Amino acid sequence: MNQKELNEIRRRFKLDKDSITHIYGCYVNAAGEIVSYIDMSVGLMPEEEAEMYLKLLKKSISGTLGRNLLDIEFSTSQVSGSEEHSLLMKLRDSGLKDEAAREAFYTKIIEAVDMGDKSYVILLASDTYDVPFRGGDGEVWSEGSDEVFRYFICGVYPVKDASMALRYFADEKEFRSTSTGHIVAAPEIGFMFPAFDERHGDTQATALLERYGVRCAVYAHLHGKAHRAAYTGEKNGVEYVFTAADYLLFQPKRIV
Repeated sequence: MNQKELNEIRRRFKLDKDSITHIYGCYVNAAGEIVSYIDMSVGLMPEEEAEMYLKLLKKSISGTLGRNLLDIEFSTSQVSGSEEHSLLMKLRDSGLKDEAAREAFYTKIIEAVDMGDKSYVILLASDTYDVPFRGGDGEVWSEGSDEVFRYFICGVYPVKDASMALRYFADEKEFRSTSTGHIVAAPEIGFMFPAFDERHGDTQATALLERYGVRCAVYAHLHGKAHRAAYTGEKNGVEYVFTAADYLLFQPKRIV
């Protein structure tokens, strides 16, 4: 996943562009106990509140690849029979609607994260992206795409304790002491799954190929402008060979 692909996903975190319909999560105290759960419909939120949630989620993948952002690939052994990868796939495939999977995921995060004496919020959101065709010159094809990229994003956000501050009350035309309340800060850690590699995402098919040690996958059924969505090359130990007849100009191709 490169910076250009990452920026394409970042641009989706606006009310008029993404397909995020729900925000899930939980509020965890300093003792690692879940205080409350978050299960909110974006459509029922005030617009300003929905935009705040989207900005927080976007910050989970903000930064520069290679510096404060890492593109981590699962090895074949991690995919094959991996509890963690299976859980991530279950969350992705259910659009985060699987309550048992969410609960298991919260538990794993709480066990792995050490925020010291801070309480924190875990936020989750799922998005479905109709990936547009993009030419080599960067032009986006208006015809749309045959590919849908489904992913989810997660962030862990420390919560700042309430403090006292002077606040102006317009009705009384006076400044008075008042509490700021608990405030959700920028994320400490976050990730998206799966990665948007080559403007594609890993699928159940690719996971199965890796799980069973397949070394070469030959495929077709992408025609015309859909050729742009085809992937050819090696990824996670599997060599992908695209053999649509019109792509090969109806010429034979040596595979082995």
